[in-house]
Amino acid sequence: MRLLIITLLCPIFILAQNHKIDNKREVEKVGFLTTKLDLTSEDAQIFWPIYNEFSNERSALQKEKIEHNKNLMENIDQFSDIEIGEYIDKHIIFLQKHLDLRKKFHSKFKKTLSTKQIAQLYHAEERFKAVLLKRFRESDNPTYRKRR
Repeated sequence: MRLLIITLLCPIFILAQNHKIDNKREVEKVGFLTTKLDLTSEDAQIFWPIYNEFSNERSALQKEKIEHNKNLMENIDQFSDIEIGEYIDKHIIFLQKHLDLRKKFHSKFKKTLSTKQIAQLYHAEERFKAVLLKRFRESDNPTYRKRR
């Protein structure tokens, strides 16, 4: 029981030390992934710094992509077909960068996790996004209600 508690809390402490977590969603994600991966405390100490690096790089890439696309969509009527084509080409480049990032960290995960745990990680990430999306849809969020 004690080992289970340490295993569940270890990633949270590591994240808190490295990134001063104050984001409830991130803490929830850590707990969710830790549970799904069934990490030992030793595994967690190796895995979480790698995952945090992956997550940070993925977030930076995503922010850059969102900013790029936001400019296009907010001003699309002001762009020529050539400029829109360049935006689309850059979007494809973002997709490739994301794939390259996934491949890079997949190799790192293979050095620290079992094949089963890697499969569980990828599945758990998708499940966590689905849980958040469901929660968002069920909330009283006016942004979502406008789109329906």
